[in-house]
Amino acid sequence: MLDGLNALAATYPNIKVVTVEYATMMLPEKADLFWTTENYHDFHNGPTADIAALDKAVFNNLKPGGIFYVEDHNAADNAGLEATSKFHRMDVAVAKSELTAAGFKLDAEGDLLRNPSDNRAGSNSESGHFVSDRFMLRMKRP
Repeated sequence: MLDGLNALAATYPNIKVVTVEYATMMLPEKADLFWTTENYHDFHNGPTADIAALDKAVFNNLKPGGIFYVEDHNAADNAGLEATSKFHRMDVAVAKSELTAAGFKLDAEGDLLRNPSDNRAGSNSESGHFVSDRFMLRMKRP
C-alpha cells in the first residue's frame, strides 16, 4: 500500500507520507488535515487500542484550525462501543464524545452518505460495503 501512497506523494509535492504509531505520533511539522474513512471503529479494537491517545495525538499534530475528518459506518443509536468489534460500526454519539474529549470542536456534519434503509444493528458487510449508513464528521482543532 505504501507504494501507491509514495507515488502519489512524488506527483504532488505538498503530500508527505509518514509511517507512525498512531497513539504516539510526532510529525515533523503540524498538518492541516487528518482523514479516516470507514475505520475509526477499528481503532477501538485489539489489545493495544487506545482511542483517547490516538485522538489526542491527531489533535496535537494538527495546526490550529486544522481538520480531523472522520467518516464511518453508523451503528444503531445507543449501540455503544460493543458495535466496534461486533458489527464493525461506530456509534456516532460515542465518536463525538471521544473527539470532543480530545479537544476537537464539531465543525460540520454531513448526511450525503446516509442510508436510512441500512440495518445499523447488523454488520456493515450485510448490506454491502458501499451502501451502509455512514456518518461524516468534520472536527476542528480550535
